[in-house]
Amino acid sequence: GQESGLFWHWSPKRGHLGLKIKGYNEALIAYVLALASPTRPISRQAYNYWTSGANYRARTVFGYRLEAAPPGGGPLFMAHYSFVGLDPRRLADDWTPRGYFVRGLTQTLANRAYCLQQAPADRRYDENFWGLTASQVQGGYASSSPFNDLGVVAPTAALSSMPYTPHYSLEVLHHLRGRLKERVWGRFGPRDAVSLKDNWVSPHYLAIDQLPITLMVENYRSGLLWQLFMSDPEVRAGLARAGLREPELEEGFPEAVVTLKKSGGRYEPDSYEIRRHPDRGRYLVPYWSAGGGLVTFTLADRETPGGPPLLKWTARAFKGRNTLVFPDFDLGGGRLLGLTMTTAEGREYHLPLRPH
Repeated sequence: GQESGLFWHWSPKRGHLGLKIKGYNEALIAYVLALASPTRPISRQAYNYWTSGANYRARTVFGYRLEAAPPGGGPLFMAHYSFVGLDPRRLADDWTPRGYFVRGLTQTLANRAYCLQQAPADRRYDENFWGLTASQVQGGYASSSPFNDLGVVAPTAALSSMPYTPHYSLEVLHHLRGRLKERVWGRFGPRDAVSLKDNWVSPHYLAIDQLPITLMVENYRSGLLWQLFMSDPEVRAGLARAGLREPELEEGFPEAVVTLKKSGGRYEPDSYEIRRHPDRGRYLVPYWSAGGGLVTFTLADRETPGGPPLLKWTARAFKGRNTLVFPDFDLGGGRLLGLTMTTAEGREYHLPLRPH
């Protein structure tokens, strides 16, 4: 009978316990499923309570614009738990018009930016070792974030972000499987948490951290869990009742968010860093087309301007989201390139690109 939001838990003997669930946090999936119930769905009024939270507001966090976030961006599980099934690429609303994929991507970049640019040096975070979320800590379990840095990296933070930041997430994975393997890798992969600051590694695994690693890596590779979950008719009904819809983004590269570098107290755009997809063996870049049709792509070397283009080719785009699949051409080495998209009508869009 509650019309003002779901409670976190409930007891028939003691009544309602704990807090009501107000966003933005990891519980979007709870509201979607409750709205999707074919027999006892919650009301849209209850869902409005979810979106009335103070965290459903846009913030600028370490140079990145997050459309729904707590102070500091929050722990990274907010970008993972609901989205092992819900496909963030297909969800947007009035609070996140750029879509939940860009929301999760910018939160991951902000979390990484804090670790690399703002965190105290004694944390020993770097490009290969970052990611703050809820995990085991010495003496218990706690939620680490840029707003509450406990000096502990949980591998699930970066690895479960692989659909958002595959290059940066794979850097962490290779480090965990490389120099840190003897210390952190066990029967079920990387252990739950690591603190280089305190020379401590959790001896345990937690299912709540292992599950999003497995499923989000598979979603990056094939989209399998997203396809299965989003095809369910009851889930689709719940999304419609919530007002969650397919995003309509601007033409160009709106989901290829450029990494920011801090320089002299300011955040300056650097590049969109990519590597070959591990299964498809090609470089992939998402782009959007306003009306579909033939699109021309040109790749140039930004480090030697004025020279001939490295590549130029034409692709047929659909209206909306597309994936640019590069020809089989060696782009590695980390050099800065410029990618230009030209529509049949002559509109041009540019993306600074750094392939590895």
